[in-house]
Amino acid sequence: MVAHHEGPVVNAPEQWLLEEGVNQWSGERSLPLWLADRDWYGLNARSNARAVEAGLALRALHVTLADILTSELPLTSADKLGSGLTDAEETYLLDKLSSQTLTNTSNSL
Repeated sequence: MVAHHEGPVVNAPEQWLLEEGVNQWSGERSLPLWLADRDWYGLNARSNARAVEAGLALRALHVTLADILTSELPLTSADKLGSGLTDAEETYLLDKLSSQTLTNTSNSL
């Protein structure tokens, strides 16, 4: 993993994320690159042939992500691009999802 994440990977239903005010793709309170709207799924299906012919150098996704992480980590909150969830927002959502999951599990027993 690029960011050396060692915790669990948590799956949250798309509808739940939308109901909790998590934005798609980019911007404040978003999950960058996440698209719930199926109408946008073809967004990355376009050919890059013309860009490659013009000199675009392709890189592996993990290299691009590592470079972004390296450039973002030293920034202060005032300098950041304003995309993603804050640590507090992420913790709140994870706690809420966990408590709802536990409640639903205990109700089904």
